[in-house]
Amino acid sequence: MSAWRKRAIECLPSLKKDFEDPQTSIYGVFMELLPVTVASHKSNNVAQLKKNYDFAEWCFRQNLKTCGMLPEYHFMNI
Repeated sequence: MSAWRKRAIECLPSLKKDFEDPQTSIYGVFMELLPVTVASHKSNNVAQLKKNYDFAEWCFRQNLKTCGMLPEYHFMNI
């Protein structure tokens, strides 16, 4: 299992089956993460917000290929 899938499942364990599906991309994870983040802001669910933002920051800090953003190359190498 890819690192981003493991991290996504840690962030939103209720969606584990969805995130384990090979058809689910990192984009799908962020589509699921957005409404949860908005709801967490509205309800002041600080614990969930920390998980969500930690996941987003972790993705940001990975190189693009690791997170599944670009399959073959990096923009910096163009």
